[in-house]
Amino acid sequence: MLKRDFLRDLMTQSGLTVSALADAVGVSRQTVYRWEDPTYPHPPSLPQARALADLAGCSIEKVAQVFSP
Repeated sequence: MLKRDFLRDLMTQSGLTVSALADAVGVSRQTVYRWEDPTYPHPPSLPQARALADLAGCSIEKVAQVFSP
């Protein structure tokens, strides 16, 4: 699964906007947009990945897999 698809699915399923997702994870909107870019080399930090996993209802391993190069 692509990073962009994971984030878009997460926002659709949870009814979050990019701003709301950014707030929930503790990052800026720009960071969420950068995460969607397949060429952006920096994955979420561990606390951010945990927050994404909690919001998505998946394991942190799944988030790590999605964001691995």
